[in-house]
Amino acid sequence: MKIQFTLLLCLVALSTICSQTTLTGSITDAKTGEPLMYAYVVIYNQEGGLVTGGQTDIAGDYYIKDLNAGTYDLVFRYVGYEEEKVENVELKANSENYIDGILSPGVELPMVFVIAYNSHRRCGGYCCRYRLPEYEKPEVKVSIKYPGNTIYPNPASSYFNIKSERKIKDASIFNLSGQLIKTLSKGQTQVDVSDLIAGTYFLVITEGKTVQTEKIVIVRD
Repeated sequence: MKIQFTLLLCLVALSTICSQTTLTGSITDAKTGEPLMYAYVVIYNQEGGLVTGGQTDIAGDYYIKDLNAGTYDLVFRYVGYEEEKVENVELKANSENYIDGILSPGVELPMVFVIAYNSHRRCGGYCCRYRLPEYEKPEVKVSIKYPGNTIYPNPASSYFNIKSERKIKDASIFNLSGQLIKTLSKGQTQVDVSDLIAGTYFLVITEGKTVQTEKIVIVRD
């Protein structure tokens, strides 16, 4: 009986190992093609629940292992860029799956010209006023996708608060390696961080269809 039970456990463990997979790829700038270091890839299941996440290295590459094979939605994020969502990604078991993210800047500021419309010129010993030609004012387009959140106190030691004008759908804390550290409950606005070691973390907040990343610093006395 003991032998049969041990054999059953071994088969279950082997089945779990064989069903696991890895996800790798790179995240680059859509305009320049340059790699984006320390950008995020976040993995959600088909019900919209957060599974795990990762972060690119200095070469813009990421690698996430020990994933269960299945179908997921991927979200690529980087501060100052519009996020990219790739839905219904099938990760095959016992293999490396390659998915790249290409992000476009979310804030675009064209060149601004400073033009003086009135001035004075010294003409033959006396001063005369002249008007420079009028130029059409350049159009400045500012596209800021997400409203800001207030995180306080920051740095924090035992807890911090999240103040937002919009309803928080979900929020999670990641370390600098892109590992998921803590998932907040829906609508939670005060977060206990007394169990975290001192260091820098990232808080990823989802509000409706918008996502924002905030940097959190944890200190210890």
